[in-house]
Amino acid sequence: MNASVVRSVVRQAAARSGLASRLHGPHRLRHSVATRLLDGGATLKEIADVLRRERYQRRAFARFVNEQRETGVLTMELLLRWVQSASTPGPVTAARRVEVLRPFLKYCRQFDPTCPVIPLEHCGRGHRRLAPHIYMEAEVEDLLAAACELKPEGLRPLTYATLFGLLAATGLRLSEALGLERRDLNLENPSLTVRQTKFKKSRLVPIHVSTARALADYQKAVLGILRQSGNECVFLSREGLPISKRTVSNTFERLRHRAFTICTTRLSVRHYFAASGKTGLITLLTPSRHTLGTRKFPAQIGTSRLRRRR
Repeated sequence: MNASVVRSVVRQAAARSGLASRLHGPHRLRHSVATRLLDGGATLKEIADVLRRERYQRRAFARFVNEQRETGVLTMELLLRWVQSASTPGPVTAARRVEVLRPFLKYCRQFDPTCPVIPLEHCGRGHRRLAPHIYMEAEVEDLLAAACELKPEGLRPLTYATLFGLLAATGLRLSEALGLERRDLNLENPSLTVRQTKFKKSRLVPIHVSTARALADYQKAVLGILRQSGNECVFLSREGLPISKRTVSNTFERLRHRAFTICTTRLSVRHYFAASGKTGLITLLTPSRHTLGTRKFPAQIGTSRLRRRR
């Protein structure tokens, strides 16, 4: 059994229970435990001790010290040896281990003033935001071409080619694109209504005529799909269910390895739109100027391949 099997079983059970499976993945079970503990009178610190990873890291440190058969005195050399001994070593991993150890070392220092405390940034920062890769137009086309080759043939390749093309053409967040409903599409006066997004705001997003045409083609393709009751999402799986962000991320990873040799993320597709020109940024910041900065849908190669495969 692996994580993907558990995710699939939980979502199927949520769907049978009448819940929106896209919003009830297995990680929500972890949140349910926290809620029950809170209702039972547990403190936030007690809940953190149960759920957070620090507890397991501290136990790993204790096992490491026992295996080293030290005399019981903590030394800087011993601490740094554990910090650097992760199974997948790296600067971020070491820095996070330092963050885990520091509260414990400060506690020990109350009883032993000679106990060393590792400086906070001795191994660098434990939380770093990596610079995104900005796609070139040819790379976006390669990504969509790879999406068109997905198996099985039919709805799945069209779904991902249209979804990734929409992200590149509009700069939408992935959650916003997956949350679009049929009522949010205005294909006659090409625009999208993005509802209750970041900070609970809604906005109108203008789209290019070619993007509206691609969305119209996709809407025709899903007419024969039996939708789950109450599901009005634009993007569907073959079973008529909403598509989860994790499913999209996993698919993107497979396509990335197939199409690129560089390390990229699905967010880079959104950045492609933002970096494509100043007019695109003006469109995002000032929706009233809705005629500026709309980009063509970049799936011309992909859609032609799909037509040939049908």
